[in-house]
Parts: sequence; C-alpha cells; structure tokens
Amino acid sequence: MRGLLVAVAIALLPLASRAAYDQTTWGMPLAKVRKLYPGGHVATIPNGDVEYRVNKHVGGFENALVVFKFPSTRLLNEVLIGFPAGGTFADLKTGFYDIPSAKDGESKARTLREHLTEKYGEPRSYTTPEGGQIDLWDSVGLFVRPSSDGHHLNVRLRYVSPAHGDDPHKGL
Repeated sequence: MRGLLVAVAIALLPLASRAAYDQTTWGMPLAKVRKLYPGGHVATIPNGDVEYRVNKHVGGFENALVVFKFPSTRLLNEVLIGFPAGGTFADLKTGFYDIPSAKDGESKARTLREHLTEKYGEPRSYTTPEGGQIDLWDSVGLFVRPSSDGHHLNVRLRYVSPAHGDDPHKGL
C-alpha cells in the first residue's frame, strides 16, 4: 500500500509542478491566457517583459487586478494579484488602483490568509520593518504593507513558477 501511494505521488509531481494560478499552467503562452481571461490589456513594461492585466473575481473579491507576467521567453512564469479598495477597479492600462483603507485591507488579508492556509497549510510568516506582514506557502506569497500615512493597507498575492528561480517574496 505504501509503495502504491509513493508511486501515485511521483506520478502527480509533474502535474503539480506545472499548475500555476487558477486555470493556467506555468509556461503557458500569452494567447492561451488571453483566451482563458478575455477583456484584459496587454502591456510591454520597460524591461521588455509583457504583462497581461485583467480585473477578475478572486478570493471572494470582485475587483482584483490579476497581472500575468511573461518574460522574454513569452511564457507565463509569474502572477501578481492586487486588491483595490472596495467598489473600485484597477486601470488596466497602467496597473494602478486605489489602495484599501487599513480596515478594508486587513479584512481582505485575513480572508485571503484563511483561504490559502486551508488550501496549502500553515504559512511561514514574517513581519517587515515597516510593520507589514509576509506569509509564504511554497510558490505563493501574501504581502500586506501599510501606506506611509498608516491609513491604507496594500494587499497583494504573488504566484511564481518553480522555474522562476526565486522565492515568492523576492522583489516585493
């Protein structure tokens, strides 16, 4: 029986390592992502990488900004998700959005943390020098950062491909 479980786990490893965010898989080309999530905006950022931005329902929030990132290979290797203030949406051309109030941001962060912990188990948690919090699960990171005035709380998720070669919290 134990041998059977090990064999099944090994057989599923390639599938698990390719799974990305929602319906995507790591290495998926932009055209397939656009077909899965129509209505977004394609932008080339200054370093030459391409982003596909779409407003989408995520984690119980109707107005999340989902940014699918495609490096020079033009294959999906990272997904960033921002959570604008309630009732507002991100500008897909710029990627900018209104940051939620501290109360709204904490509520969003708590809900996301609960969903992710239920799905992936307990995270590794860190407090940042500016009073924010980072929760990490394998290839997913939840980042909560207070604004400089302390009245707003930026809440973001980052999913990274194992081939990306770094931690989900690097660069945030």
